[in-house]
Amino acid sequence: MVFNAILNSSQFSQIPYFSLMTRMIFFILLFAGVGLWFYGKQKVNKGLIFVVAVIIGVFLIVMKESESQIAIMMLLYMMIINKDIEPRQFCKKYVVATVFAMLLVFALCCIGVFPNEYRYRLTSDGMTKYRYYLGFNTATVAANFAFHISLAYLFYKQEKFKFKDALLVIIPNTLLYILTDTRAAYFETLLAVTIFCFLKSIRTGWFKKMIGFLSIWSMPIFAGAELYIANNYTTSNPIYVAIDAAFSYRLSWAVKALKSYPIGLFGNNVTWAANGYTETAQLVDMFYLRCAIQYGVIFLCIIIIGFMGMSAYFKSKENYFGCTIIIILALHSITDPQLLEYSCVPLLILFLNGYRYIHDTFSLKKRRRRKLSREKQRYLIR
Repeated sequence: MVFNAILNSSQFSQIPYFSLMTRMIFFILLFAGVGLWFYGKQKVNKGLIFVVAVIIGVFLIVMKESESQIAIMMLLYMMIINKDIEPRQFCKKYVVATVFAMLLVFALCCIGVFPNEYRYRLTSDGMTKYRYYLGFNTATVAANFAFHISLAYLFYKQEKFKFKDALLVIIPNTLLYILTDTRAAYFETLLAVTIFCFLKSIRTGWFKKMIGFLSIWSMPIFAGAELYIANNYTTSNPIYVAIDAAFSYRLSWAVKALKSYPIGLFGNNVTWAANGYTETAQLVDMFYLRCAIQYGVIFLCIIIIGFMGMSAYFKSKENYFGCTIIIILALHSITDPQLLEYSCVPLLILFLNGYRYIHDTFSLKKRRRRKLSREKQRYLIR
């Protein structure tokens, strides 16, 4: 599935009927995955499995303008089917699949099968920077996939992280930064590597406590700040203008979208543009705003609470490497919309475990309060 998602982000998507073929592959994988999951869990009617898989598979194939619904359905599918898989091994397999898919696209681009399109931008000092697509549909796709591959690789290594791993992450990301000029993904990758180096070298507890705290609260803080600034944005405020410029004017595009689609509890039916704002399509790359506009505040809160549960679970296990990955994902989501894309964030398989940890924690506290209450009553009776 991840392999197909990457190919659909490249010039493969321009091949006639390629999208239909990938939907057919989704159907086959869905049938196999659901069947294996039911078979491993309990004895059920095999005919029922087939009917459910056919209905969902056909639904995926025939939908034309509902890519967001497909994404959410596949996201839930990935969460349920893979929730019991060991996450580090899953990340290892994710890295292998995504690297192979990207190398395939790069190779086809190098030999001329796919065009290496480009665009350029003028920097503040008058320089021209070229941004190459490298066989993908936009200039940022390759760099963003490399960013998520790096996070998955770092999560897989964790305490085994060494200097050679840092080089293995930094060198290809640097090359992609030079070719695509995708700044946010590159500098966030460097930040992740730096924090991993500190976690390996610093033995004092204050740094780990800070990482644990930030992993839980960074996402709600970033989301709240982004929504507040977007709803109160005005060009007369130099601070907001500076923030907008730092985010490559993403905030301005988001404000235009908010005028047509105000944030509500349950979201709006929005068409997103890939490269620019039009009368019928909106350009919003900032995840928290995009999620609030399209799915509503309630859905955004569900996502944030799930990631907070994941962070709390990592912190309880003193897995500060996992906490670091959550912080970087929260930071990346300020400017980019990939947080709910299963082809980018393999840790989504732990999302339901985040809620399970929250439930277990509250249940344990409730049992403790009941136990203390019973002991107190016995003490008073005596």
